[in-house]
Amino acid sequence: MLTAKQKKEQLQNNTEVKAPIIPLTDIKPTPKNFSIPSVVNVGISDILSKRIDSTIEIKPIIPTVYIADSRFAVKGDISMISGKPKAGKSTITKMILATALMEEVPKDFDSLGIRSNYCKGQNVIYIDTEQNPADTFEFYNEVVKITGLKKAPENFIVLNWRDFDYQQCLEHLVAIFEQIKDIYMIVLDGITDLIPSSNDETSSVMLIRYLMKESTVRNTCIIACIHENGDSGKMRGHIGAEAARKCQGTISVRYDEAKKVRVIKPLFLRRGKMFEEIYWESESGIPRSCSAELIEKLKSEQATEDKRKIECEEILNQVYIKAKDTGLNSAELLKYVKTYQPSKKGESADACRKRAGRYIDTMKKLELITEKDNLWYYDRTGQQELFNNE
Repeated sequence: MLTAKQKKEQLQNNTEVKAPIIPLTDIKPTPKNFSIPSVVNVGISDILSKRIDSTIEIKPIIPTVYIADSRFAVKGDISMISGKPKAGKSTITKMILATALMEEVPKDFDSLGIRSNYCKGQNVIYIDTEQNPADTFEFYNEVVKITGLKKAPENFIVLNWRDFDYQQCLEHLVAIFEQIKDIYMIVLDGITDLIPSSNDETSSVMLIRYLMKESTVRNTCIIACIHENGDSGKMRGHIGAEAARKCQGTISVRYDEAKKVRVIKPLFLRRGKMFEEIYWESESGIPRSCSAELIEKLKSEQATEDKRKIECEEILNQVYIKAKDTGLNSAELLKYVKTYQPSKKGESADACRKRAGRYIDTMKKLELITEKDNLWYYDRTGQQELFNNE
């Protein structure tokens, strides 16, 4: 918003005066020396201004993105897309953006089960903090091609912030909310580039609270993309953990290089039903849903892998009770896994040791155990605990 002085200068000079950019650090950040205030300047009217009851008009929830008919993203909230690099997050965001710009989506159009409600002329914004501008331009053209439109609509705004540091990213994000009206959706591809470190707890909490606030105040949908740690499915750093606790929905995109197949996996949907995993291929350069026969085969293989993971977790729960949650060196870990792995009648000592080694290899691959100072530790919490919102 322009100040009275700026408006006066604009009229006198007949020049455009830009609204001031407010850095995120000025928006009541969470201090590191947090404490409960002893004195507050909050009256009863302030308290009751946030009251919820039958006399208050509450804006209804407006869905913006569905995946397999399950509600993934809505106006007034944030949602997350996670995945390892090159897993297929860009393809998912293309489908979200393209269908938001399509007044009518052909019935035979394979959008991988992803459908955004039509934006009705409101602004659809995509922010790329990671790629080279040439790659972002290619992304832009591909989205327009998917829509079937002859040219990109004016309300489709694509921005590249690769050359920005995190503070510049924050300043421009604040400016977007202050100066661009009627925002239907913002896809923020690279949320970790808006903070000093993905493991900075204070800035992570502050950024997520800010996005929650702006999505509510502006009644817009914010979808952020974030990388995952290894094969664990955990979103990166404190920022990922905080987003998982507060968001409307979270999906994970996986790529099986051996099978040349990608999958969309629901991790958490606050209001929607958990949809079945969506399998798709893109080896030809065009994303296509997998055939029913291939899906059945992949589900069977996934069930076997899930069973193996559960076995590993059951073993680790026993191992680290015995170890009293301390770190174990490699020899100790092998010894305990041999002890608590499912027994096999008639198995030789050498075969038992090799089988324990295979379990440990799986535990490492799934990042169920992590190494620090030559000791192995087991994270009992896991990603799913983050979604047990009470």
